[in-house]
Order: sequence, then structure tokens, then C-alpha cells
Amino acid sequence: MKLFKNAMVLINDKFEKLDFLTDNGKFLSVESDIKNADNCDVVDLNGKHIIAGLIDIHTHGGFGVDFNSADKNDVLKVCHYYNEQGVTSVLPTILSDTKETTIKSIKTVVSAKEECDTIIGIHLEGPFLSKEFKGAMPEHLLLEPDVDLFLEYQKASGNIVKLTTVSPELTGACDFAKRITETGVICSLGHSGASQEQVFEFIDSGATNATHLGNAMKQPTQHNLNVCGSVLYTDIYAEIICDGFHINPTVIDYWFKVKDHDKIIAITDCIMAAGLCDGEYMLGVNEVVVTNGDAKLKYGNSRAGSTLKAINAVKNISKFINIPFEQAVKFMTVNPAKSLGIFDEYGSVEASKFANFLVLDENNDILETYVKGNCVYKA
Repeated sequence: MKLFKNAMVLINDKFEKLDFLTDNGKFLSVESDIKNADNCDVVDLNGKHIIAGLIDIHTHGGFGVDFNSADKNDVLKVCHYYNEQGVTSVLPTILSDTKETTIKSIKTVVSAKEECDTIIGIHLEGPFLSKEFKGAMPEHLLLEPDVDLFLEYQKASGNIVKLTTVSPELTGACDFAKRITETGVICSLGHSGASQEQVFEFIDSGATNATHLGNAMKQPTQHNLNVCGSVLYTDIYAEIICDGFHINPTVIDYWFKVKDHDKIIAITDCIMAAGLCDGEYMLGVNEVVVTNGDAKLKYGNSRAGSTLKAINAVKNISKFINIPFEQAVKFMTVNPAKSLGIFDEYGSVEASKFANFLVLDENNDILETYVKGNCVYKA
């Protein structure tokens, strides 16, 4: 067991002076003035801030690694990079690709997961996406919804695909959503030009999330909410990339005034260029050029993921919508955990949950990262 004393722990959007005890990868207790009755190891945090580890449900890689082409060591390498940026739980996101490459990528993530507690599942972004709103997706690899193909991918994963992005307007999309959500997989709408009627039907069929709100989706008009407006109007979860490139900060501020804050999830959508300098990289089969941290397809003008660091996503939300940092943390802890149905184990510093947490300095920069009670990064 390990006892952490004199911490300022984030509880319900406020920092409180508390102690906490960890053992076997979990928080045993979180309360004021815990006595060291069992002579366990004691760490005096001297008033440092403690927040739950960040959860990124949408990321394609980082530090030179792309999940579509990674081997096991690559995946472990990028997970360490995520730990440095405050991410303690991640859904490696596999881009639309050939069946062969997709299955290979899935199996690689599965093999890495056996050694890495940071990986909690997989996000398949496609291949069942609209060609018109493909964004950085390779058009020739996009398909109509196919339950059997998805189940083949799920079988290859050992049932750890937790989330998949689908375009609601495609033939068979609603039946697809109904059937896969019955198996416990989250269906997220995205890369779409659907009307509000199609979005509402898709939600009625079981979809509960929206992928990178505002990007690669049809915007509202005075006659129809279309995809983006429908996501803001309904109570489904919405991912937002808060890097300042994908969405104008003023637009983000507006969205936060419209959308229930309990339904907004910050993501990085970062690619292999994250953590590295400007230059040329890959995103799946696509060539990407990063200039001043902004990633775009080499051929075409579509943005191709981001180079955003997770802790900076939280800081940017605090800045963009003018709220304290401690109130912005929930968008990458509590909310993604609730959206995945894992809030009983992740997303906050509470007794019986996994001891995933960050130790921060006075500027909210990361000093240490803990995954299941083990320090995996120290500045």
C-alpha cells in the first residue's frame, strides 16, 4: 500500500485538501487526514494538485507512430508518450484501411494491451463513412455499413472494440447501429452529410456519440439542423478537438453555451506527428504535412488529425470558454468515462476506482503520471 498525504485533490470540479491510499492498482480511500496505521509507504505531496488521469477516446498515434502501421513496440512507445501528456486511458483509433491492414492493426493493439494498462479498447473510425464528407479518409477504402465485417473486426480484437464511427445517411446505417449497440459497442456518428431526420433516426437506433463535432460534417442551415446542429440539439455525447485549428475558439465558446457540459468530450485526434517537429508524416495511407503544428493532407486542403497534447486540450478549453482549469478537467475524465460506461472504474479520484492520476505543479503542468497506482512518468 502507498499513502499520499497533503494533496489538493480535484473532487466535483474543486480542489480539496485530502489524503489518499492506494493498493493493488486502486484507490482504497480518499479522505482527510488518513493515519498510517499499516506502516505503508508515505508520499508527502506538499499541496500539489491531483486530478484523475486523462482519457482520450480518439487518437491515431504520436511520437512517430501511426496505429495503422505500428508494430507492438511502436504501440508501447506511443502509449508512453501519451502518459507523458497525462493520458492514462486510451482508445487507439484505427483509420479506414484495407481489411487486411485493419485486422493486422487490431491484433497489434491487442498484443500491446497485454503489457499496457493505458489501452482500454479500440476505436474504429470507419470504414463505414460518407465519401462526400471523407475529410482525411481514403475514399477508395470507404464502404457501406456491413455488420458481418464489423463483427469480424470485433472477433479479431477479442471484443475490445469499444467505439466505431459511422455515417448515418448510408444505406443500412440504422440497422447497423441497432445491431452493434446491442452487443455493447458505442456507435458514433461522423464524416457525414446527414439531414436532421437521418440523424434523429440514427440516434433512435442506438447511436450515442458524435465524432469530432464540426469537422467532416454538414453544418446547419435555416431549414435543417443537419449533422452538426442535430448533435448540439440532442443529448448525445460530442467530441471536440480544441487545438485552435479545427474549430475557431469563439465557435467552441458558443457550442459550450448551447450544449450540456456533461455531454462534451475533449479529444486530441492526434497523429504520428504529435510530439515531433513540423514536416511530412503519414495518417493511414495518406501523406500529411504539418506546418506550425497544423496537420493537413499533402494533396488537398483537409485537416488530417492534430498534434495536440492532451493536457493542452484541457488548458485550451479553460482558455476558450473562460472557466477555471479545474472545471475543464471533466471534459477529458468524467465525461469520456461516462460515455464509455466505465465511470465506476475510471474518470475520477474515488475509492474503489483504478488509481489513475496526475500530479500537477502550480501551472497545471504534469510532474508525475500514475496508471493503476504505478508511476509511469516523472518529469
